[in-house]
Amino acid sequence: MDATTVSTSPTTFSFIDSDDKLDTDLTLTCPICFDEFDVPKFLSCCGRSICKNCEKRVTENRQSYDRRCPICNTRGGLSARSLPVNVDLKSKFRLLICSNRRLISEANDLLRSEKESPKNQKPTLICEECNEPMDVDKVYCCVRCDPKKKICPHCVIREHKTHQIEATVYLAKGRREELVTDITKKLVSAESLTFETMEFKKCLELSGANLRKARDICKEVIENDYQTQDDVDAKLNRAKTIIERVKKDYIKILDLKDSIMKLEQELEVDIDERC
Repeated sequence: MDATTVSTSPTTFSFIDSDDKLDTDLTLTCPICFDEFDVPKFLSCCGRSICKNCEKRVTENRQSYDRRCPICNTRGGLSARSLPVNVDLKSKFRLLICSNRRLISEANDLLRSEKESPKNQKPTLICEECNEPMDVDKVYCCVRCDPKKKICPHCVIREHKTHQIEATVYLAKGRREELVTDITKKLVSAESLTFETMEFKKCLELSGANLRKARDICKEVIENDYQTQDDVDAKLNRAKTIIERVKKDYIKILDLKDSIMKLEQELEVDIDERC
């Protein structure tokens, strides 16, 4: 090994874990000036490292007989020769720098991709005068020339500088949803209409069931040979009452049916003609 370099593998710090990730908790600064290492110089007496600038400053300020280690104060810690470079620490420090640069690059790529993502881009419109894209927040119209024509700020300056200009403000989606909700919250849905239709059908079925009940009573009066006059009168009175009730129900249902038929004829006419 070169005399001016040293490998500290037996007593070095561990910068790489089992997943090949850098351990960024380790101190990568000089213990004297607390700056990041430029060239870490190895102190064999204590296994620590100092930066090249601090080594130079310490050795220049001390006499040749005072070569104590600036970290552990061991005699002879600083020799007359330059301290060897801590190769392991230097290489791992470079690896950390490369890793940080890679992470920064990946973060920048991610931010760039998110910025370019369609969902994060502002919607644009086409200027109806120059056919160039324009921001939806910067749309104008010229009251004098054409109030319905959407133009960009550049066309305003170039062609309509002295005209009356108004900004075109588009409603946000949330506000549009609120307005739609205000006029539709009381609408009868198709599901509720279907339910009402089913209820109408149910009324017919119930009336039919009541009519069958009256018919069954009449059938029993005819087929049962063991009945007194009072029994027959009671059953016929009950059947008659049911039939009269069913007739009234049918009249109501028919009236409702007529109303529905009239409504159906109205609905067949286009809605725009009826408004």
